[in-house]
Amino acid sequence: MFALLLIVQFTAFSGGEEKIPVSCAQSNAPRDQAHNMVFQSADNGKTWRDVSAGLPEDLPVAYMHTAGDMVFAGSRDAGLYSSNAPETGVWQREEIGAGFLNGPLTGIFPGRKGPYATFAGEDPDNLLVQGGLYRKIPETGKWKSMHSTLKAKTVETVLEMPDGALLVGCNNGIFKSADDGKTWKHVYTEGRVLSLATMENVLLASVRGAGVLRSTDSGKTWNWALNDGGAANKVNVVEGHFALFGMTRRVRQSADNGQTWKPMDSEGLPLSGVVYELGQVGKYLFCCHNAGIYRSADGGKNWELVRRAPDAWETGHQLSGQGTMLQMRVSGRKIYAGNVAGGC
Repeated sequence: MFALLLIVQFTAFSGGEEKIPVSCAQSNAPRDQAHNMVFQSADNGKTWRDVSAGLPEDLPVAYMHTAGDMVFAGSRDAGLYSSNAPETGVWQREEIGAGFLNGPLTGIFPGRKGPYATFAGEDPDNLLVQGGLYRKIPETGKWKSMHSTLKAKTVETVLEMPDGALLVGCNNGIFKSADDGKTWKHVYTEGRVLSLATMENVLLASVRGAGVLRSTDSGKTWNWALNDGGAANKVNVVEGHFALFGMTRRVRQSADNGQTWKPMDSEGLPLSGVVYELGQVGKYLFCCHNAGIYRSADGGKNWELVRRAPDAWETGHQLSGQGTMLQMRVSGRKIYAGNVAGGC
C-alpha cells in the first residue's frame, strides 16, 4: 500500500491578510517541454507559474535578467534567449556579437532605445577575449556594439541617464559617454564598479572591496559616501531611498541621498547567508537570499519566505542554500525566479 504525502507549508505575512505557500509545485509544463527553469509570479509572490516552455529542454540556465518587459535567460555555452511574454511559451534566441566569444555575460540593463548587454573579458578557459557593451535595436532585433573606444576589459553595469548620457561601471572604474557610445570619458579610474543608481540628481556607484561613491554633478566628480571595505556590493533604489546590499544578509538604506546609511531591520531572514538581489513591486519589497525569495510589507523590517530555493535545507530553524539556487528579477508588476547553479 502506497500513500502520497503532500506537505504544503504556509507563512503568514505581516497583518495576516493572506497566506503564502513556501513550497510551490516545481513545474506545470508537460514533460516533453522545458520545465523547472524560469518561474513567474504576477500576484506578489503568492503563486508561481512555470514559464520555461519554449526554452531548449537541456538549457543549463546560469543567469536570468529583465529589462523593461523583456526577460532573458541563458548560459555561456548554450546561448541567450528572450521573451516579452514567457507565459505564452514563445522565446527567441539572441545573437550578440560573435556568439559568446566576448566572454561571460555580466548583465542586461534597460534603455529607452533598447536593452544593453554587458560582457566580461575574463574567461574561465583562459582564452583571449575582450569584454563588451551592446545595445539591442528593436527595429532589427540585432545588437549594436558600443565598446569600440571603451578602454575596459570587463563591463559590469550600465546606467542610462535622463538626458541620454551613458555611464558604465567597469573593472577599471567608471566611463561616461554623451554621444551614444561613440566616445567615452574615464570619469573615475580606480576599483571595480559593480552597480550604478541615480535619484534626484544624485549618482551612487558600488565599488568592490571598497564601498560606495557619490556624485552630484552627473558623474564628473566622485567622492566616497561610504568607505567601509565593501561590505555590500550592489546599490539600488527602493521605496524612494537608496539601498545597499550583497555580501551580507543585512540591507542598508539612506534617507538623505546616500550621505548617511542605516541598517534595515531584517526579522525573518536567515541569520546566515547573503541578500543577492532587492526589488520593489507595489507596496512590497522582495529580496533574493541563498535560502529563497522573501518579501516585506513594511519597508524591510520584517520578511517572509515566498519561494524556497530548490536545494535549501533547514538547520536550527534557519534556512540555508546550496547547489541549485534562485535568481530573482523584477519586471513591472511581475517577479521572476530562475533555477540556476551556484547562487542568486
